[in-house]
Amino acid sequence: MTEGRRYFLYHFRKSLPKLILEMMLVLVVLLLLPKNENSVGVVVLEIILSGILMAIIMPVQEYAEFDNRRNLDTWFSLPIDRMKLGLIHYLNGALQIGIVVIFMSVGLLFRTESGTIVYYGMYALFCFTVLILCLLLYGLLCLAFTAANTSSDGCTFIIAYLLLPAVINFARLMAAERFRLKDWAENWRAIGMIGIIFRIRLGFASEIGGFGETEERLSDLFYDSWFVSRTVANILICAAATVIMLYIFRNRHAEKVEDISDSWFGYRMLLPIYAFCAAFISFSYAGSVLLGLVLIICYMGYRRGSKLHKSDWTVIAAYFLLALALCVLEGPLR
Repeated sequence: MTEGRRYFLYHFRKSLPKLILEMMLVLVVLLLLPKNENSVGVVVLEIILSGILMAIIMPVQEYAEFDNRRNLDTWFSLPIDRMKLGLIHYLNGALQIGIVVIFMSVGLLFRTESGTIVYYGMYALFCFTVLILCLLLYGLLCLAFTAANTSSDGCTFIIAYLLLPAVINFARLMAAERFRLKDWAENWRAIGMIGIIFRIRLGFASEIGGFGETEERLSDLFYDSWFVSRTVANILICAAATVIMLYIFRNRHAEKVEDISDSWFGYRMLLPIYAFCAAFISFSYAGSVLLGLVLIICYMGYRRGSKLHKSDWTVIAAYFLLALALCVLEGPLR
């Protein structure tokens, strides 16, 4: 047996108590759910939520132990390639996500009234689809967490990655409303992996429950070119993020752990994007200045002090110029 297989079995046995605890929590949720209130819509929502929650939790559970210098020296002294080590932790998390989603899916079959689920094949396809999409989301969040040099920064990056599509969409809506860009508001929409997962919910629910003639059909999604293109784009992004995460993990150095998180996939990318979105949100001088002060505080948190780099001040200055310019342009349009 190779060293990789031995380590995988060792790590899986070590994480088994956490997996049992997660399944016990799922069991508690299943037992607390009133059987007569489990409609098809509720069933698919519960499966989605279990998959998304596991995708958010597992990156922290699998990679937090590498954010300690002493631990990292021990891990990297093992006779196993670093990329393979990161892959084993990724696969162990993916396995646990799959076990929990399957456990929830099977358990719900016993917690729904007879006749609620009409097409079990479609139900199985839905569970498989949710699992695949949640695994893609998990890979993206693994990149977010491993891009940080501390667990606190990693958790911050996970939250920032999750909120980013909604923030972009909100900034776009505010800009479209202020500048009366009706076509932009209707035809340009931002969506993340979570949005895609929830978008397929109604289509699958109608097919599983056998009332596809009165609700949105699953086949309608395939005729929505915007949804299909965004889905393909998000799948490619998440798949690429998983590969990038493994390369970042392979190049991880113990001396950088617990230091400033300076990866391009962390603050260096997120803060400028959020700053750009913030410029399109306020459209008032007072609000723009307030958001600018928040941006400066965020950069101080990133640098762990008041001494900012030239690149930081460049982003801050660009934000203020853009925000104030938008305030000036928006005035005559009122």
